[in-house]
Amino acid sequence: MPKFTLSKTACMWSGEGPGENFDHPVRYEIGGMPAGRVAHIEMSGHASDRWQILDDVTDKRYGDFESADDALASLQADVENQ
Repeated sequence: MPKFTLSKTACMWSGEGPGENFDHPVRYEIGGMPAGRVAHIEMSGHASDRWQILDDVTDKRYGDFESADDALASLQADVENQ
């Protein structure tokens, strides 16, 4: 059983097409992090189909993931291994 159960909630979107329908999340806030850790998962600035983890405490980005869910799974494993 995991010590922490992380979750993601969309907090920034990008629109496409006429009328800018903002239905495409580009950043997720991560809930359930251990005390003293804060992170977001966001679309990579250099590629619109890749995702990275942003450690808000150190202001560092890491990882190169195919999906936000892949990034969340990696972050969950990282949290569990501490």
